[in-house]
Amino acid sequence: MIRTAILSFWHVHATGYIHEVNEHPDLKLVAAWDDDPQRGRAMAAQVGVSFFEDLDTLLARSDIDAVLVQAPTSMHYDIITRAAKAGKHIFSDKVLAPTIKEAIEIVAAADNANVTLVVGMPQLYYDFTVRIKEILESGQLGTLINARLMNAHGMLTEGRLPESFVTAKDACGGALMDMCHIVYLLPVFFGEMPKSVFSSFAYHTGRDVEDSAVSVFEFDNGAHATLEATLLTPGTPRLEIELNGVKGTVCFRADSHPSGNGAPKDSTFRIRLGDAEIFDKVEVGRPDLSPIELWAKHVQAGTRPDENIARALDLSRLVEAAYLSADQGARVALSSL
Repeated sequence: MIRTAILSFWHVHATGYIHEVNEHPDLKLVAAWDDDPQRGRAMAAQVGVSFFEDLDTLLARSDIDAVLVQAPTSMHYDIITRAAKAGKHIFSDKVLAPTIKEAIEIVAAADNANVTLVVGMPQLYYDFTVRIKEILESGQLGTLINARLMNAHGMLTEGRLPESFVTAKDACGGALMDMCHIVYLLPVFFGEMPKSVFSSFAYHTGRDVEDSAVSVFEFDNGAHATLEATLLTPGTPRLEIELNGVKGTVCFRADSHPSGNGAPKDSTFRIRLGDAEIFDKVEVGRPDLSPIELWAKHVQAGTRPDENIARALDLSRLVEAAYLSADQGARVALSSL
């Protein structure tokens, strides 16, 4: 049994991950700490675990094997490196860190301590991602020319996001940081990292982080990918992916937000090759593993989740470049980071 403590209830996905931990036969939630003690005590009582006001006291306990990090993104570096030095296995929600330098140092801390680190990037493991990757690798679409990926919801408009979740101090970013699922899918679909990015952010609600974002990534062969993210539009599809190659096109759309361990509901998946008159339907199944299941598997085996770590580092590099571009109002080369 992997005895797990949750570190903060800040993240909006915290309760979902608690449910996954409690449902997993080899994981058990046993303790909690929170950067907000009042919130922490209340939530710890609600989920039936002991609350620790001092993080070092919790990390020093020999009856805790692992930690589930749901703390503000701005605290990831400090919390995760401390947990690694204490010998705890670590699951962290995305983004691992807002800069590639911090992300590399976090991974090094986990590697040096010989603990398992997994970052929650669930759309890497959905069947639609696996199927799209297979289609691309088969050559059916030919060379990709352009792509459009959109991730959207209206939770900010509807008042369903905690205010701290949309502040630079805690979240380190807004729409693009929250909707980074479309960001970490880029190198999966294109098979390489882009060479540059140009971002434009909007601040409709007057907060210090963007509530809508558009980023255009360019690849070495001249292909472009346009990423759109917003927290303000409850009526839009939650996820749209369109990949256009010289031989065909793949389109995926999910009207409800893909999350947790289930397959996306209300989704459509289509492919059209050559001069075909209509799009053919592609079936979508359930993921083989959720990020929590992947973490438990590697903790038990004592192995390093190499692909997950590589994608997490790619994500931090891409996010940092996108935010630098928006701040500077100019294209940013990934090689400059």
